[in-house]
Amino acid sequence: MLIARDLTFSYTGEKRLKFPDIECKTGEQWLLIGQSGSGKTTLLHLLAGLRTPKSGSIKINDTVISQLPSSALDNFRGKNIGIIFQQAHFVQSLNVEENLALAQRLAGMKIDRTRIRTMLEHLNVGHKLKSNPNQLSAGEQQRVAIARALVNNPAIVLADEPTSALDDQNTEQVIKLLKEQAALTNATLLIVTHDNRLKSIIEKQIEL
Repeated sequence: MLIARDLTFSYTGEKRLKFPDIECKTGEQWLLIGQSGSGKTTLLHLLAGLRTPKSGSIKINDTVISQLPSSALDNFRGKNIGIIFQQAHFVQSLNVEENLALAQRLAGMKIDRTRIRTMLEHLNVGHKLKSNPNQLSAGEQQRVAIARALVNNPAIVLADEPTSALDDQNTEQVIKLLKEQAALTNATLLIVTHDNRLKSIIEKQIEL
């Protein structure tokens, strides 16, 4: 479950942003929609604990992450929050399997190679296990990024503009994958986007 109350944030010298309250129950799938410049990515970074709000609180299950010290927050994020960025940000010197293993290691978890292989196979990129990121197509990179976000069975999955550069067919495929994979682990899914095509795919919506 994800609950955010009275969140505000401001960059240096800029007007303070005030965000709507959010309550996403366990296993629910939500769309956070708004035009460019409305603060969508900033809000995603706040919910992920990557930025600190000026005021307000963010609670994931029973933990108020906005009150955690940085070291505890890093550990909590690795175990409980899966993030899919607009750019995949893989470690280029590591192959696909090693990138997913790194996500497990950074979360303080035991490396589970069976889990890694299973996630990649579910996303039809199991054959890329030993490939380096630069050997993947854009679509394959996106699927591996989804696998990495989900490999630790997070409670919350946050996706930032996952369809911004995709045509209609690939948009449907990627959203279907995200919804299916989140449902397998009963994770709460929140997709941040300005893509109005998704309004007809995901019923629960928050608009900035």
